[in-house]
Amino acid sequence: MANMLSVVTGDEISYNQPKFIEEVDGKVPIIHIEDVCEAHIFSTENNDSMNGRFLCASAFVSSAEIATYYQQNYPELHINQKYLDDPKREVKWGSNKLMEKGFVYKYEMNKILDDNIRRARELGVLNLPSSA
Repeated sequence: MANMLSVVTGDEISYNQPKFIEEVDGKVPIIHIEDVCEAHIFSTENNDSMNGRFLCASAFVSSAEIATYYQQNYPELHINQKYLDDPKREVKWGSNKLMEKGFVYKYEMNKILDDNIRRARELGVLNLPSSA
């Protein structure tokens, strides 16, 4: 939560973590907690065909894409221009292996980011007026 909110809060330490991931992987893999749980259940139920490591991510985004989404959909948030600069990197590795086994993600980037804002408000991490 802190990493995705860092473009809103200006927390440089939390912001540097996804930026490092972008340097290594091209983009930041994100996933909704419910999809994580469902992926674990799916893997357990399909144990006979599962082996090796699986990257579990329903979306790959840059920190600039996160900042742009928040800026466009939450105008009450004030996003610093420096977070909107996007070097346009490509994803170096993805999560196709899990989908090839038949897993279907329920949540996309928009829902993940919206839920992140909603939960941050509930927890008092963002003391901004609710848009709903």
